[in-house]
Amino acid sequence: MVTADSYLAHAGPRFGALTLVVAREGLEPWRVPSPSSFYFRSELDPHQIGEAMRQLCAEPRLSPRRSIEAATFRDAAEAVELQAPLEDLLAAWQRCFDAHNALVATLPEWPPALAMLLRDERYARLMPRVPRRDGIGEPELRAHLAKRFAECASSNLWKYVRESV
Repeated sequence: MVTADSYLAHAGPRFGALTLVVAREGLEPWRVPSPSSFYFRSELDPHQIGEAMRQLCAEPRLSPRRSIEAATFRDAAEAVELQAPLEDLLAAWQRCFDAHNALVATLPEWPPALAMLLRDERYARLMPRVPRRDGIGEPELRAHLAKRFAECASSNLWKYVRESV
């Protein structure tokens, strides 16, 4: 399903449909947290958006190097357990952060159509480092990490990696 309507953007995943949403910048907090929903910035070239959508529907494959980086990242992201003991959570977060950055470093090499898919976020800044704990209580730190993890998980890159690698 291709849509620019928020109702359909939310309905598509409920019906099990791959949902490709064209939305203006600034609506990121309203994204549907579905692994089958991908977002494209409306201000980008419509022909390039169309090609990215076509490639996404064709299930493009990554090169072996990018596949290794993507699989490493996917495994690291799946290992982040937000309810784990704090030291375990922070160690898992650091591994995920490192794997995310290694994957982000490969993005300039991705095929042009997939690169368009990945213009929904500024990936170099999406996943933060493990925050310093100076004066931050554990509940606040966990809440911060949970919020940031949810933001990362709703990005096209994270969804693509979870579904395609």
